[in-house]
Amino acid sequence: MNEDTRNLLIGLGIGAVVGVAAGMLLAPKSGKENREYIVGRYNDIIRRIREKRHAGRSQEQAEAEVEAEISRDS
Repeated sequence: MNEDTRNLLIGLGIGAVVGVAAGMLLAPKSGKENREYIVGRYNDIIRRIREKRHAGRSQEQAEAEVEAEISRDS
């Protein structure tokens, strides 16, 4: 391995470590809280799609309507 390749790999390794550390220190929520948030949002989306399907919409219509609602809410 030549010197340039070695320096590149060392730089990438240091950058990765610094990036992970910064992410852990600056994250607004803990990993557990983020996972709970994601699962909650997923369950909410699935519930809303099922409600629209129960109201007679096709799968595609239900998904499109929920996507539009989420876009408006964001």
